Amino acid sequence: MCLQSFQGKGYSSAFIAAVKKILSVLNNNYHGKIISITHQCDDVCKHCPKRVNHQCEEEQEIMKLDAYFAKIFQLYAGDVTSMFEIQKATKKQLCPKEFGKICGNCRWFKICNKHWNSISPARMDE
Repeated sequence: MCLQSFQGKGYSSAFIAAVKKILSVLNNNYHGKIISITHQCDDVCKHCPKRVNHQCEEEQEIMKLDAYFAKIFQLYAGDVTSMFEIQKATKKQLCPKEFGKICGNCRWFKICNKHWNSISPARMDE
């Protein structure tokens, strides 16, 4: 979810470079089913400066976020999908109220919320 609005702010240069490389692969294979869903450290996490001694400093919060998104998008460990499908599901299934509930406490919420609102029309049921 966070990759969709990633702007490379506030992290180490090594992490930013690694995420940009991952995004390049995902965008170059936009419809290809190359994203494997996992409930453990993934290709993004392994470069994060918040990962110390193979442990995420914010693991409990990340696990909670992953569980919310898995439920909303009906994606589970072992599923394989594409960036296209993730973005389509985001636009279709993630209403502003849910997005605020899930991500409202994140330090990057304002950046992501601005991005999300630019790609997703307000849902009528809100």
